[in-house]
Amino acid sequence: MTPFLLYQIKAGFCIMVFTGIYFLLLRKETFYAGNRIYLVISVILSALLPLIRLPLLPAEGGTIINGFEGAANIDNLPAIKPESPTHQIPVLYIVYIAIGVLLLSHLFYQFFRMMLIVKRNGSIRLGRFIVVSLPIKSHSFSFFNLIFIASPTPQEGENDQVLQHEMVHARQLHSLDILIIQFFKIFQWFNPFIYLTEKAMQETHEYLADEAVLEQNSDSGRYRLLLLTQVFGVQPGIFSLFNYSLIKNRLKMMTKQKSPHRAQLKYLVLLPLIAVMLLLNCTNKEAEETLTQENEKIWVGTPPPPTGNITPDEANAGIDPSKITDEDSTFIMVDQQALFHGGDLENFRDWVQKNVKYPESEIKRGNSGRVTVQFAVNSKGKVSMVKILKGVSPAIDEEVARVIAYSDDWTPASYKGFPVKQQFVMPVIFELENGVKSTAANEEQSYIFVEKQAAFQGGNLETFRDWVQQNLRYPETAAKNGIFGRVTIQFAVNSDGKVCDIKIIRGVAPSLDEEAVRTLQSSPLWIPAEQEGKHVKQQFVMPVVFSLE
Repeated sequence: MTPFLLYQIKAGFCIMVFTGIYFLLLRKETFYAGNRIYLVISVILSALLPLIRLPLLPAEGGTIINGFEGAANIDNLPAIKPESPTHQIPVLYIVYIAIGVLLLSHLFYQFFRMMLIVKRNGSIRLGRFIVVSLPIKSHSFSFFNLIFIASPTPQEGENDQVLQHEMVHARQLHSLDILIIQFFKIFQWFNPFIYLTEKAMQETHEYLADEAVLEQNSDSGRYRLLLLTQVFGVQPGIFSLFNYSLIKNRLKMMTKQKSPHRAQLKYLVLLPLIAVMLLLNCTNKEAEETLTQENEKIWVGTPPPPTGNITPDEANAGIDPSKITDEDSTFIMVDQQALFHGGDLENFRDWVQKNVKYPESEIKRGNSGRVTVQFAVNSKGKVSMVKILKGVSPAIDEEVARVIAYSDDWTPASYKGFPVKQQFVMPVIFELENGVKSTAANEEQSYIFVEKQAAFQGGNLETFRDWVQQNLRYPETAAKNGIFGRVTIQFAVNSDGKVCDIKIIRGVAPSLDEEAVRTLQSSPLWIPAEQEGKHVKQQFVMPVVFSLE
């Protein structure tokens, strides 16, 4: 779900709740000014509350979440959809944007039409208001201090009830409320509750204007008769009109007994509503960051065990291989790895690179790069669950998936004497000079799980993290500007014990990111990891924390 779609859902939910409370508790009350304030606040809060993210207190004050270096992915690449040469916008987004643009265009058209009326009919100043005379059969309306009146002599009609009515709209800035709702409606046009809010606001504006006119003029019977002579069915748009199809309700509210003062306590319901909606947006920043980082990894079956010398029995504690099927679980650590043509994953990668054909269309376009593919070998030795994690182009990705899906049978992995499903992640490199080339001859394979972990100064990754934190130099510019945070960095220790392949996965600011990279580059030699008695390259992911006192 995209952030914009999530925002729209939250904003729509907020306006639904606020509008529902209004129609249930407040609509029939005669506190028109309070109702107006409630409706305006509900629209503004519906737009702003989804943007507010309140932090929750961590479980233990000041605790820093430990590293998350256990992603079961050879290159620790994020799981993203294959990139396409042309980005296609979904049809629903096109429809949404098109209708929003139409509504915005209609709003500007109404402004333009109003300016034409002023230019054609001329205007006179009546105090702080600008009055524009309209033909007698036209409908009076107002927009801020502009009053469009269907009276033949507005100069003499300051006491005229229609003019008084429109002056109330102008004086109380009802047009501002209407504009706020109109702009919110452009983004939430699909939400029926925004139209109910708009209708409620129009009703409230009329009640306020009617109330003010009746307070100034005791001839309420004449004013009611004036309402009855108006033409029904006119919709107000962005203007405040004197007459439209709410006259029946307006007549009713004129004779309604005033609500008791204790009924004003109903407005207090707004406070718990805001509190609940804020709580819905609460997030534990540390937990959210870690969750996002975890989601960027490719888990194999259940979450991988922590790094260290761990046995298959410890990693698969509680799992009985005799009672599971291929659909139940994918094993991370096994007694015997799945084999391809008698060899390991490297044999299969060589076979794939030899059998993949570089699509001619992609050669012409100059597309090249690394495809990261995930697949599983089930308990019968068949390749299944082929998935492109990071692609180059649709044609290249499909070719990789095709070759892997039609591979020869494997010897399945085994655990406690039972064949089990095992999952792999593997890069396939496309290079224009030589078509598709094998990674074996050009790259040292990276391991996540090894028989013997790489060691730093007699310790593990925690020892190295402590060393990094002690050797960091806080950039002066970042300190002066109050910049701090957690830099998530990926690196490898090659078979010579050197730190290499340093990459920022999640940065804070360029100065902090560069300092983290510089510190890792200055690392002393490690004791390299071992796999099957050989020194191999091992990959890690580690947070580097910059904090200000």
